[in-house]
Amino acid sequence: MRGSFAMALNKWKWTSIALLSVILPISLLITFRLTGITPEPPTPQIIMLETTNWQMERPSETTDFDWKIKKNYEGGEISVNICVNVAVYRENTHPLECPFYGNDGIVLVTYVNATATRGLIVSMSVKYCPMDANAVLTIGEDGMVLSNATLANIEKVAMNSNEAFVLAKTKNTPCNLRIQSYWVFSDQNCEEHWLTVTSEVLYFNGTKYKKIAAPIILLVWPDVGNEFETARSIAASYAVGDI
Repeated sequence: MRGSFAMALNKWKWTSIALLSVILPISLLITFRLTGITPEPPTPQIIMLETTNWQMERPSETTDFDWKIKKNYEGGEISVNICVNVAVYRENTHPLECPFYGNDGIVLVTYVNATATRGLIVSMSVKYCPMDANAVLTIGEDGMVLSNATLANIEKVAMNSNEAFVLAKTKNTPCNLRIQSYWVFSDQNCEEHWLTVTSEVLYFNGTKYKKIAAPIILLVWPDVGNEFETARSIAASYAVGDI
């Protein structure tokens, strides 16, 4: 009888220790958030999603697209939904219209939504990197919407392989981030333009940090005309154009 009681007590002790090993780190993280003291997390496990490529021929007039490029991740304990919406192409803008100032360009809207069933979501971020010298990416802070999150850092302008980004610290789950940005072209429809949009969600599942990273590459090429010799070859990807 004493042996059975000792075994039950021992099993209860190790079960309690296991529960504390999960609850204590999460409780500490919540305390850090409430006090405003958030320690720098250790190097997280990176879960890199497959790169999605999207491309289109540059229009010759203002065009509404509402083209959505979506990335989803389901990891059992966390669900992440990402969407880059190619909303509008602007042509011949007014010289005083911010942020185009007479140039052509594209209005982009990026959405990041995350839900955790275990642990805590720590942060969400979106990075924009234009990869040519004839384009500028500008983030519009007025068009930003945060749900269960607060803005922690922002770099509003990027050009020539530099990054513009938004970093948001999250408060609860689910959390959402919406960013409106402007991809502005300074050439006269004669150059290719590349833009990388990378969305990241960092979370803590009670034992380790993990980061979901989803890269999307956008390509806009100039009008290729109506000749077979100037036709553009389209690789396996999303593409928008006229036939």
